[in-house]
Amino acid sequence: MDYETARNRVLGYVATDVGAPPLSCQGQLRIDVLNANDPPVVAMNPTLNVLENQESGREIGRFSLVDQDVAEGDVVTITITPGTEGFDEVSIVHDPQSQQAVVRARGVANLDYERNPTLRVQFRASDAGGPIQARTAPLSVTGTLLIQLIDGNDPPVFLTPNTTRFIVGENAAPGTPLQGPYLRAQDPEGNDFEFQVVQFDPATQQYFVEDEVAQTCVDADDVAAGGA
Repeated sequence: MDYETARNRVLGYVATDVGAPPLSCQGQLRIDVLNANDPPVVAMNPTLNVLENQESGREIGRFSLVDQDVAEGDVVTITITPGTEGFDEVSIVHDPQSQQAVVRARGVANLDYERNPTLRVQFRASDAGGPIQARTAPLSVTGTLLIQLIDGNDPPVFLTPNTTRFIVGENAAPGTPLQGPYLRAQDPEGNDFEFQVVQFDPATQQYFVEDEVAQTCVDADDVAAGGA
């Protein structure tokens, strides 16, 4: 008998003797079902297809995770097994309104297709012991969430320090080489890219293009620009 489906049942009964003629009487029997703790129930083989490089905190998907006792005050906590895939990449929380597990990207490690295109996230969903008026020992269920990453465009990566010093004389003619090291970068997908000189405006907290310095186009096989 399931408390959440029907909190009581009413049955009828008949008592008949063996006399001649047989005589009988009728009555009703009421059964009240006591509420007990039910374990969380997770969707079978949940799978998410997610574009790589999601921002930290962004929701990347949901899957069904139902606890029948949340209406009675029960709370579900979801933990990812430390040291397993996804522990640093995602977090999972239970939404009691939708009865779903909400998966969000974490900033500890990006969801990187090139590093690992498929994550098998092992998790445990534990309740707080059932209805708040009749708490018992907590119950839990384990599962594995499969996250299949979709390859997206990755930005170029500098191979030289982010802050690099160059020297040029005052009133230098256009085309004068700058004195300093080469700027080096590479694109993870091997795409062509270009260097562009920008300046930072403290007032607007934004970068803008410096018109006096020409852009330098770089192809995938030539990762150096600038320098002398």
